[in-house]
Amino acid sequence: MKKNAVTIAEVAKKAKVSKTTVSHALSGKGQVNLETRLKIKEIAEQLGYRPNRYAQALRTGGSKTIALISTVPSAISGGVSKLGFMMEVATVAASYAMEHGLFVLLIPSLDEKTTDLNHLNIDAAILLEPSYDDEIIKKLSQQKIPFVSIGRPSIAIEEFSYVDLCSYQTTANLLDHLQQQGAKHIALMIGQAQRASYLEAAQAYYDYCQAQHIAEKLYSISESEGEKGAKDTVQHILQAYPETDAILVLVDTFASGVMQYLQENQIAVPQQIKVATRYNGVRAQIAQPPLTAVNLHLDEVAKTAIDLLIQQLQSPAAPAQVQQISPPEIIQRASSKQA
Repeated sequence: MKKNAVTIAEVAKKAKVSKTTVSHALSGKGQVNLETRLKIKEIAEQLGYRPNRYAQALRTGGSKTIALISTVPSAISGGVSKLGFMMEVATVAASYAMEHGLFVLLIPSLDEKTTDLNHLNIDAAILLEPSYDDEIIKKLSQQKIPFVSIGRPSIAIEEFSYVDLCSYQTTANLLDHLQQQGAKHIALMIGQAQRASYLEAAQAYYDYCQAQHIAEKLYSISESEGEKGAKDTVQHILQAYPETDAILVLVDTFASGVMQYLQENQIAVPQQIKVATRYNGVRAQIAQPPLTAVNLHLDEVAKTAIDLLIQQLQSPAAPAQVQQISPPEIIQRASSKQA
């Protein structure tokens, strides 16, 4: 059985101050000198005190704020991509949340190791494709902040509620498309982080290679390397496997790096190499030639995530849920058409 939660009264007794002083020190409100504030925070941490956010909501009405959190580094999410995946989800989520009296706080490129969630006045959170070992998940769980993940957040799929992005099926569909367009030697480029989209893509690629009886050409790149990492990797691929006639690049930022390398080295797309990516964002659309990509139905994803989160807020003890979305749809463009 779990032991009873530490109360604010216990923290106050240990610190030899009033409960009001503890409340002010931990919330950042009121007049508490720095030395006392630090002492109270240290004692609260030692005792394992966690504020009862549901009780706070009953007293104050809560902040009615949902944080939309991404831990994807700026090398991936910055630049042109700032107009992409996260903003597309955020736009729909914010509008839909307001219909339910909630507000969305956008928190891009969060440093999961150093961020103190106590500084965020939020009632709940939506995580964008967190990694399996994501520190933000641990912090949200410890502080009893309800959250929903867009993309599977852990191997234990029954543990948390999430919206399934169908990454395995998306990758399988793109591989089939490239094959139908005449590609016989397809390489796959993914990120190194332990995100479900990467791991499911790798599994789909492994299954495809096994079925076709061909050697795997799977490359993982550190997300922090961004476009440069992709340029270095495609150079290595073509030197090691000159027969490569297609590259499936899961991350649009990596896809931009691939296209830059091919253009700089006068390698014709799609005549010599076909290229496709997952997210149908700005990078895919402005590439020359435009990149074949996938409609991930992000408007549906955003609304489904908000619905799941509202259910959690209303019924905190309810079991975790997994919601499916419409099947991914390939948007075929010039980068992969049969030469």
